[in-house]
Amino acid sequence: MSADTTIADIGCGFGWLSMAIAAFTPARVIAVEMDRKRLDAAAAIAALLGLNDRIIWREGSVVKIPLADREADVTFCVEVLEHIQRDARAFAELERVTGKYLVITTPNAAFPIIMHDTCLPLSHWLPMPARNLYATICGRRETQFGNRFWAPWDIPRYLPNFKRVSHFLHFNSVDDYFDLYPYYLPYGRGSWRSAPSRKLRLYYNLAGSFGGVSQYFLQSLAGTFERRA
Repeated sequence: MSADTTIADIGCGFGWLSMAIAAFTPARVIAVEMDRKRLDAAAAIAALLGLNDRIIWREGSVVKIPLADREADVTFCVEVLEHIQRDARAFAELERVTGKYLVITTPNAAFPIIMHDTCLPLSHWLPMPARNLYATICGRRETQFGNRFWAPWDIPRYLPNFKRVSHFLHFNSVDDYFDLYPYYLPYGRGSWRSAPSRKLRLYYNLAGSFGGVSQYFLQSLAGTFERRA
């Protein structure tokens, strides 16, 4: 990776991924966020870290990305697509702005339990009124945000010009995933994950044995995609 490489972070939030890329690579970084206050906060944090001159901050959404056609060599869209009510324009925009590689992470609608919204089993398979009632009965109404999720078969349908090149989530293999440990999970109050549990290791090894279709058996549709020649 060189200074001629452009990396876009779409739906950057407070810009942590953009800052990490700017801190550890010479790439040109473009961070896109639709919430102006959040974008300004991200820029302020980057300035405190001495990284603000390495990042271009742009206000915009995933359904109308403020980048030129194929402006980004690599595009990241991390935990964003579940928040847009299945608006397929997002995929068209991600295709349009990406020149080479696209990295996506979003929950898998085909999986019976999603660690998102209420986290209640099968909740996301129900019509919205039933989801609300289910959440209310279980005392989780305040976490029922009404997000709608994508399934594994949606990805090739809406990204016809890209092919999946990762074999387990957005990694080459399940072993590469386990090499991440220990890592910090920033959600909620944040926590360190020192090592995978035995059950998780067994399940992920089993899912990983399916190679390129392992995403059908995982909670996340995370993947790395390459533009077709």
